[in-house]
Amino acid sequence: MVDADVATENAEGEVHTENVEVPIENVEIESGNDSTEDENNDFENKWKMSLQEVVKKIVINPNGWGPVSIPESFRCLPYQAFDKSERISKIADWTGQLSREERRYGQGRYAAANANAAASTNQYAYYHEEEETAFQLVDGARTAKSAPTRNYRLRQLQLARRQMQKDRERQTQTQASSKHAKNREKDRHNQWRVFQKAFRQRQRYDRRGQKQVKSRLPSVMIKPEWEMLEEFDLAQLQKMNLPSVGDGEDIENERYGTLEYYERSFDRITGRNEVQLRRFFKSYYTISTTDDPVIERLAKNPHYTVFATDVIIATLMCCTRSVYPWDIVIHRIGNKLFFDKRSSSKIDFPTVSETAIEPPQDEGNSINSPHFLALEAMFVNQNFKQQVLKSDDEKYAFEHPDVPFVDENDPNKENVASIGYSDPMRA
Repeated sequence: MVDADVATENAEGEVHTENVEVPIENVEIESGNDSTEDENNDFENKWKMSLQEVVKKIVINPNGWGPVSIPESFRCLPYQAFDKSERISKIADWTGQLSREERRYGQGRYAAANANAAASTNQYAYYHEEEETAFQLVDGARTAKSAPTRNYRLRQLQLARRQMQKDRERQTQTQASSKHAKNREKDRHNQWRVFQKAFRQRQRYDRRGQKQVKSRLPSVMIKPEWEMLEEFDLAQLQKMNLPSVGDGEDIENERYGTLEYYERSFDRITGRNEVQLRRFFKSYYTISTTDDPVIERLAKNPHYTVFATDVIIATLMCCTRSVYPWDIVIHRIGNKLFFDKRSSSKIDFPTVSETAIEPPQDEGNSINSPHFLALEAMFVNQNFKQQVLKSDDEKYAFEHPDVPFVDENDPNKENVASIGYSDPMRA
């Protein structure tokens, strides 16, 4: 049964409405232009509810503020923080940097101060969809490369091409004047000579650690019948240390000779006011250990057991750096040792460029041979030591002014070089 309002009209034309119950099978629904209006009314009535029904659906949260649970229709929805002070930027900002106007007028400072943390999120970042295979996002920002990863050879080639282009431009500009062209050609040749000289110096510098190994004849020919008692490497002498040996002390009343005072004007010599080296004809004495009369007298004292001259001791101390062959003679007399040299020994001569990369070559009678260079260096040292002294002033005399090596019958005994001799002792 369905309740329906039925309208009736009598004979006089009056309309009366009555509410009656009609069986549902007798109800007919007419379809026509009014169907759309009926559907809209049904849609509005569907969402109309009474205030009581609304209050029933309100849930009270006793533990806090806000809803107790989230409806299923609102779950997993993205949330974007919003601040009213945020400025609306570009529609598509690929770099994320400030514009030129903002940097110029200082607007970027205020924008950065009021920026929200949500602006750095990736919720609105662009991602490629699987079906968008034809579109690609290109980043135009340059990536800085570190210096070791750059192509060094390519950069050198580019620099060479630029230099060649500049040279061509300069050449075309200088073709108008023959004088300028000649000067440029001359400068180019001079520059090439400087480059060659620098290249040779660089090669010489690179070969500094490469010593020239040259086989030299020994100073003493070793005979096959000799018996070798002991052999040691000269490099081992550098590691030897005798803690019992102390500093040397001069023996009292054992200093001989006279000394002249130094001329201090030689301290002011420079490259501009050079002084020519003079030659002095004075007597110099380089005797061996066994020919020294002072050592011969000291050898009688049982307290002294080892004897040697300063030249022999210096040769032994520098033996690890020596290149030229040399030898010394050792005499053992009882419990005493005498380190001596041969009459033909060259250890008294200073060597020249002995440890150089390119040492002097043995060229026979050439002035650049090691023998003549050492002889020249010896004369230079002897004359220089006499030139820097005050020969006319007073002299300083030791306990024994006379040199014990001078022979009384020597005609040059009065013209002895200003040299002092002392006998130090090491305990």
